[in-house]
Amino acid sequence: MFVNVWRSFKQKYFSIDTPILLAILVAFFWSWNHLILGSNELYFDSLTSLIFLILSSRYVLSVLRRFNLTLPSMIEQDGLQVQVVVGETVALHLEQYLSFDGIIRVGSCFVDQSFLTGESAPVLMREGEIIYSGSTIMGFGEGQEESMVEVIATGEQTRLAKIIEQLKKMQSAPSKIERLYEQLAKRLMLVVLSIGALVFSWYAYQGQWPEAVSRTMALLIVTCPCALALATPLNVSLALRRALRLGLVIKNPDVFEVGQKIKNIFFDKTGTLTISSLKVIEFQVPPDEVNKIRALVGPSRHPIARAILSEVGLGLTAPCLSWQENVGMGVQAFIDGHLYELKKPKGNLSISHPSVALFKDSILIGTIMLANPPRPEARAVVSDLLKQGFHLHILSGDRGAVVQSVAQEVGFKLPN
Repeated sequence: MFVNVWRSFKQKYFSIDTPILLAILVAFFWSWNHLILGSNELYFDSLTSLIFLILSSRYVLSVLRRFNLTLPSMIEQDGLQVQVVVGETVALHLEQYLSFDGIIRVGSCFVDQSFLTGESAPVLMREGEIIYSGSTIMGFGEGQEESMVEVIATGEQTRLAKIIEQLKKMQSAPSKIERLYEQLAKRLMLVVLSIGALVFSWYAYQGQWPEAVSRTMALLIVTCPCALALATPLNVSLALRRALRLGLVIKNPDVFEVGQKIKNIFFDKTGTLTISSLKVIEFQVPPDEVNKIRALVGPSRHPIARAILSEVGLGLTAPCLSWQENVGMGVQAFIDGHLYELKKPKGNLSISHPSVALFKDSILIGTIMLANPPRPEARAVVSDLLKQGFHLHILSGDRGAVVQSVAQEVGFKLPN
């Protein structure tokens, strides 16, 4: 408080701490004067409580304005969480979440980077490419059980941490409404100081010096603009933390002020309107061929294979020979003397969903269609927002047909 007032004097601007600091100093020396004179008109206890409350409220505000979204750079080894360091080479496993940046040194893997790109389909990354913190390993290349990655950044040095740090810097700056209330508080204090000077002068003119000091001091303390100077940033900080718990990272607190003027809402598709993992939505395979499907997708670590295996579940698996996985194409094996292939069909079964076809001796016998299904609550949220008169849009790096399909499923009003 003393530092703020001194800095304001040096930079020639008015600090809202000036009146309350003036009242504290006057009350302190006034109490010392009465203590020396043997009077019982002392304010030490009141001053202590006042200073404690002011400093406590500012400490709480500073704590609320701090948040940390970064995670320690850990990896699981033998069932234990182990800290990793830059330069170390570690093995990646299926469905592992990365808390560090790394370069693939051995093998290839399918990576979910939807948090950065919005792309629903996992991306195949090969040796020499960088995987960023926040990514999830969804599968591996042909015949691989794991990939080896060299750690190049941990903690605050990761790309994700730097993005978060930029957000924190943006949020530390006062919002428009905070600056507005700060200006109002300064004007209020100028008025209060003027009134205080008149009150002091009036009683001093009448020779009532004790009344002049006590009434002026009371006026300065009672009219302290705490509601404007502290309550406003406190509410903004609480709102930011509340949004963070709901999964919303707000870049600029000014959004609370302009929120009432919003007419258009833009949704990110992957992870917001849809879940990030693939699910089977159409399974047209003869029942007596399901055990062949299990045999084909069981050894694979591809995200589509894992989704199909999740759909068919555990059960009998047909013995297979010469199992082979062709990255980007599919899998094949000899089962019961026949060549079975699970691969992309020659013609797309759907322009809006990834699909695979089952072939027996090059004859099509079944099809499987997959998608990122909408979140269970997505349709209800979209319906509620449309009733409130908002215009809804989707922003996505995915294919246009996929975006259109999701929009229809969750109830967006599409142009004719």
